[in-house]
Amino acid sequence: MTESVVQKKKPTLVETMLVDGENVLHEGRVHWGIFLLPAVYVVIGILAALFFHWFMGGFILLLSLYPVVNSIILFLTTRLVLTNKRVFGRYGFFYRDLMQLKLDKIESTHLEQPLLRQILGYSTVVVRGTGEGSVPIPYIANGQEFIRSVEKFTLADDNSKK
Repeated sequence: MTESVVQKKKPTLVETMLVDGENVLHEGRVHWGIFLLPAVYVVIGILAALFFHWFMGGFILLLSLYPVVNSIILFLTTRLVLTNKRVFGRYGFFYRDLMQLKLDKIESTHLEQPLLRQILGYSTVVVRGTGEGSVPIPYIANGQEFIRSVEKFTLADDNSKK
């Protein structure tokens, strides 16, 4: 007699945040561009070790560990999610920060996207709520698509109320 083993799928980070009847419409993830500056620090450390002094290069590499680890943590833990009920952002590992805004409380959304970020395709998405202030979520890949999805859903919701 063979028994079939049914394994339950472990819920993802986003699925654990959803309430009953809530569906994910769009999810923003962190762009690989978050690793550019830490990579520059590592290259400077290696070049300093090769062309100047090994101790100075090693010291720069040691100092570059913080931005490298910080970028890895942000890349793995940052999520910006639009559902049919709210927008929420979650980031951090040792100190977790969670931002939640109901769709009817969203006042505006916009992008902060300097030239280098435009070229690489990532931006800081800023969601402004009524009475909440603004919440920036940096390094989001395809931030324009996320903004369009939020506006499309909130404007459609406003038109259905009229």
